[in-house]
Amino acid sequence: MLTQNFRTSAQSALISAVVAVSIFALVIGPDGVRFAALAVMLVLGPAIALTIRIAAIVEPEVDPATLKSLDIAPAPRIDQALIAAAWLGAAGAFLTGWAAAARFAPTDSANLQAAALAGAVIMALGAAPVLAGLARSRPPVTLTTLGVRLSPERLIRWRDIEKARIASLGFNRLTLVLKPSPRDPNGPPQRICAGLPAVIEPWLRQASAEMIARRLEP
Repeated sequence: MLTQNFRTSAQSALISAVVAVSIFALVIGPDGVRFAALAVMLVLGPAIALTIRIAAIVEPEVDPATLKSLDIAPAPRIDQALIAAAWLGAAGAFLTGWAAAARFAPTDSANLQAAALAGAVIMALGAAPVLAGLARSRPPVTLTTLGVRLSPERLIRWRDIEKARIASLGFNRLTLVLKPSPRDPNGPPQRICAGLPAVIEPWLRQASAEMIARRLEP
């Protein structure tokens, strides 16, 4: 913990120094330097806030072997807001690059401007699910001793689950593969995909994976 806090403090000091230089360049620098300084500030501003937030987080001591219930709930709203700000800051940096290319680059800079706009769109799309979660949070998926509760009305028991894993490619989701039905033992396996919050705390993801592995072990 001491080493982690030291590294976080060092990162905060380095980022703060870069932002200070960027502000100085933004105030007195030439136009080209000002565009670059603005892009740096848009990226590093949320990074400073995230670094400070990470340093303040104390992860709870959780033993998945003794857990009887675990809600896969979204991270605190402050974390979601900071991550959304990081995505949007990166989008703003790409837009700044597009504006700089339009102003300073030669007339054949269409490809460069298109790439900057594409980067801005991708970063904005990355922020979309986080912003959606801030606007409207979905009910948490709960891991219990009996099974996986997808909603207050729907519980899938562990004995009916063959595989389960939390995937994070694109969107966070819990994928369940059910055992073949006794009525159709040779039929294709049924897959259930449950959406999870866009931002999940790392300790919660790890505890969920360990709890799933323990419940499904032969």
